[in-house]
Amino acid sequence: MLPAPDNGSQRARATGCNHCTSRVRHSIVPVVDAVLQTDISDPNNRPRRVPRDDDFARTMRGFARLLERVSPWLIEMGSWLFGAMIAFNLLVFAALLAVGPADRAVLVATAALALALPPHITGLFLLRLVVDMQRVGLEEAASQSFLEVGFSEAKTSSEEVASIRSRRLKTALGYSYLLLAISLLLVVTGMTAALWHLAWWIAVVFLSSVVLSQGVLIHATSTRPAMKPTSSSPQRID
Repeated sequence: MLPAPDNGSQRARATGCNHCTSRVRHSIVPVVDAVLQTDISDPNNRPRRVPRDDDFARTMRGFARLLERVSPWLIEMGSWLFGAMIAFNLLVFAALLAVGPADRAVLVATAALALALPPHITGLFLLRLVVDMQRVGLEEAASQSFLEVGFSEAKTSSEEVASIRSRRLKTALGYSYLLLAISLLLVVTGMTAALWHLAWWIAVVFLSSVVLSQGVLIHATSTRPAMKPTSSSPQRID
């Protein structure tokens, strides 16, 4: 025989279902009424697309402003690096010329150091030229000179002068540090070949030391966000 149904449990389930249905009805009905009362033909009531932030463009603008602020330091450091590398390159190059074409390693070292000299000199000259042009005020001097001889359209505003200087500075720094990277690569190649002429393991140790030094430099200059201390006690929710 089947057990008799419990009338109390059935009534409780029915009451619970009715309560859930009423809650859903009360939550949906205002939304439906609002939609029906909204005039879709009115453009002010249409849903608007949320503008998406262009993170890449903002990042590039941030880097541009950072470059403008640290440009004096970059020029000073670049000039110092170019001067030091020129002196070092000339010393090693003179020693290799005294050795002569003894073997292939010496030839590679001499060629690499000889190719590194023009980028060194060009980069140093470019940085010094930018500094001197800003010091003498080339734009203002050129505009004033052409105004004095009757060229009224040669007058430039302070905003235009600042924009020209900013573009020239960014271009000069970009090319200078590109030349610095190329010349450093050539110097490392020439030193490795010169040390290979003595013994292969010295060249390997030298390259390992260069890679290790760059890793230490990057790790030491990299910044990490500080960890915020977490509270051990749970937060109270009112």
